[in-house]
Amino acid sequence: FLKMHEEYKNVPALLIGLGGIGSEIVDNVYGRLKENGMAEVQTRCKDKDEYLTRPDKGRTFDEENQNFAFVNEQNEYMGTISLKHICHVNDKAEYAVVARKCALGTGVTKTATEELLRYAFEELGLHKVYLSVLEENIRAQKFYEKCGFVKEGLETDAVKIKGRYHNHIWYGIVERHI
Repeated sequence: FLKMHEEYKNVPALLIGLGGIGSEIVDNVYGRLKENGMAEVQTRCKDKDEYLTRPDKGRTFDEENQNFAFVNEQNEYMGTISLKHICHVNDKAEYAVVARKCALGTGVTKTATEELLRYAFEELGLHKVYLSVLEENIRAQKFYEKCGFVKEGLETDAVKIKGRYHNHIWYGIVERHI
């Protein structure tokens, strides 16, 4: 389901950290992100001993933030999935995902989420992964619940968009619930 590069051709499910891939893949991912209005990519390539510089807010793979690309069986970039604000003091991190429209309904985003949660709990030793979503984004809420996230609360007037305040719903999943 999730492949990124020819060398991973026979691997059934794989998330590729943006911190360990070749420059040709970074260029492909960067191009897809830019097409979708997101140009935040900076990564260290395995075939170059330097950071690629792109318009960016910061690094994409470190102790605190880990971003992964996920692709379909045709090696087509489908989206980016992340653990942000990784905190080993409280053993938790924030989940984020951005998927292309063509990924919706294919199951690839759910598979990527399952892999990311497995990685968070088994590899990083986290206890909890959490997220927030706009209250009016019902489709996303259904997706998160399908992935095992549990609604934890409502934050009123959490964000201001186009002059209007919107509520956030907070979700979480703890290790024992997966």
